[in-house]
Amino acid sequence: MNNSDAAVQINDKWKFYDVSDEFAPPGTLTWLEQGVFALLPDSKDSEWVQTPLLTSDQTRIERVGDITLSATGDAEGDIRELYWGNEAINWRLLHGRQNDSEREALVRETLKERFADFEVTNIRVTALPDASRPVGIAYHLSVKGYAQRTGKRIFLRPGFFTVGQPAYFTDANRTNNIYFDYPWSESDAVDFHLPAGFELDHPEAPPSFAFAPVGKYAAKVSITKDNSTMLYRRLFVFGSDKLPQFTAQQYKPIKAIFDQVHASDEHLITLKQADAQPVTATQQ
Repeated sequence: MNNSDAAVQINDKWKFYDVSDEFAPPGTLTWLEQGVFALLPDSKDSEWVQTPLLTSDQTRIERVGDITLSATGDAEGDIRELYWGNEAINWRLLHGRQNDSEREALVRETLKERFADFEVTNIRVTALPDASRPVGIAYHLSVKGYAQRTGKRIFLRPGFFTVGQPAYFTDANRTNNIYFDYPWSESDAVDFHLPAGFELDHPEAPPSFAFAPVGKYAAKVSITKDNSTMLYRRLFVFGSDKLPQFTAQQYKPIKAIFDQVHASDEHLITLKQADAQPVTATQQ
């Protein structure tokens, strides 16, 4: 009960506003105040109303990578990330008042957690004053040894944006209840331009699965008609229109979901060096 907001009744529904918070879009409270009960004081008829919660469709992370893979396993390309809904609100709360130099350092520190040998350039962060717009991050990235070359084969993890992330839950048991800040979804699209002379070796996409009513995980791998580019698409949804809260007794099935997501994100795809075509002599 330590926050005060304005509530306006429109078409028999309450609309909440926090005009003092520059990081919350109009008509949206910060995630700390979403999905909880608010007291509407009235001299005759006070009532408790649950504040609106942004859904996993509204709170999402969209990431796009256009990456060229070398014959030695190095990866280089352009990366774009967009943060919507509560992800954008949270980013603005944490970094909205930072300068460009601090934001660039944040991007480097985030990448350092996943890659041992990399170079990032041309970092651009777009966080417009209009809080209803997403936060955008773009940069050019080179990663040494992203894929492993062994003989005539390259072992590649297509989940570029999740590779190197630790498992979400590590303890076998849990005492306290599980509380996620809000529902969210992640959408990844990565195009890998394959090195000349290499082709996919019986590729299989990471396993997709659903865990209704909480969410789903879907991954797809395909190849362009000229066999030069592998397309990786990933979708992860957790939660819908309710706060994702679980009891300690539900820990093991929740842990199993995130363990399976982690395993799928670490999925390997093999590239093999194509056999050279025989040269046939021609008569002149």
